[in-house]
Amino acid sequence: MSAHLNGSTKVSLDLLAKSLSETALLDLLVENLDDYFVLLILKYEAQVQDDAKRMGLSYDDVQEIKQITFSNAYFALKHYSEETIHPIRSSLQALLREITKNAALNLLNQKKRNVSLEQASEVYSQDDDMLDGAVSAEYFGYIDLLPEKYRVLLKVLVVYDVSYAELAQISGLKVSVVKARISQARKLLRQIMREKQIKQEGE
Repeated sequence: MSAHLNGSTKVSLDLLAKSLSETALLDLLVENLDDYFVLLILKYEAQVQDDAKRMGLSYDDVQEIKQITFSNAYFALKHYSEETIHPIRSSLQALLREITKNAALNLLNQKKRNVSLEQASEVYSQDDDMLDGAVSAEYFGYIDLLPEKYRVLLKVLVVYDVSYAELAQISGLKVSVVKARISQARKLLRQIMREKQIKQEGE
């Protein structure tokens, strides 16, 4: 889509890209997409990267999302006619944000996979002897005793091999909130299981 740029050329184009309004940039893209697409990349690369980071993605995933976003944007713009492109003149930034979001969600969905009960136990707690190997119908019965805001998140974490960032994306909560709720859910679950154990030992 663009040739390799040397340092001075990139600096000059970077300054030009940042000085262009969305309308002016879109006019150039309509005039010659192949020649001017590099300006779109230079103008919005940081935004796309920041948006992808906010989705909780790793460095490598962010780089992949950047490539996907600009590739999809290129082919989308290539298939716009001059008439149909007018409605997005004032929302080029929004278009890229939408592409970035969809690309990130697709990547997160691809990462989801079912895990065995043994794997789920390890994901849940690798250092708690009380929970080791405890993933069973009875174990999930204990989880069902938790308040809903803890129960739902913990079940997703136990059943799917997801990170806190992915769990935040799935639930629509902030990562910090997810971490806090999972921590509290674990404390409550340990308490329930200890009480059950004490009760059984007293019988």
